[in-house]
Amino acid sequence: MAISIISAAGGSGRSTLVAGLADVLRRHGRPVLAVDFDPQNSLALKLGIVPAPAEGLASRGLLGGDWQATARTNSDRIQFLPFGRLDRDGLRRFEALLAEQPRWLAQRLGALDLPADTAVLIDTPRLPSVYADQAITAAGLQLAILRADAASYAALRMFGAPGSTPLLYVLNKVEATHRLQNDVRALLRQDLGERLAPYPVHRDESVPEAEAANRSLIDYAVHSQAAYDLQGLGSWLHAALARLD
Repeated sequence: MAISIISAAGGSGRSTLVAGLADVLRRHGRPVLAVDFDPQNSLALKLGIVPAPAEGLASRGLLGGDWQATARTNSDRIQFLPFGRLDRDGLRRFEALLAEQPRWLAQRLGALDLPADTAVLIDTPRLPSVYADQAITAAGLQLAILRADAASYAALRMFGAPGSTPLLYVLNKVEATHRLQNDVRALLRQDLGERLAPYPVHRDESVPEAEAANRSLIDYAVHSQAAYDLQGLGSWLHAALARLD
């Protein structure tokens, strides 16, 4: 199943969470494909692939090339499709193509020969964007990444639409001692109910340290708070996928 990982505010830590969830789901025995659908082309670095590939889904797709040949596998056996590098003119042309063909990404992911239980995690720029729209159209589940702050609470209206795919929420970069964050978390629990993951991911210095070491968080600091949170969140998402498969 394809899962669009979306956010409506900057600094949500979306790409880092995509890489972490890909690792946890893979440890649960699910095949995983991580798709970078963000022009920043940075998900590769979160997966320990350095340098980020110059060729990818967008750069090859724009030219009609063999975009499937750009797929990579990292050291943790996570399959990965990079975005690739495009200059400003290339991005403008690619975005025009996406606007004309709303199912461009869905059609290309549908053409992949993947095991039926594969979790396809699609990383996107924040809403509103043509990239996020494509990912939502391609997905059977939406996962919205929130911060426990006023900006994220105000942006809730940007998520979902009548008749859209199921939408779940995750809190990231939580600071348990922050009074305002605790107030916002209570409001979010009240408004979102069971759609809000019961495992918020706390801010933890082990996260950037693991990225700097090109290692997964669980391998680098398995006893850290963020690793504990991430494993709980991954188990919750794995169970949600099992219900939807």
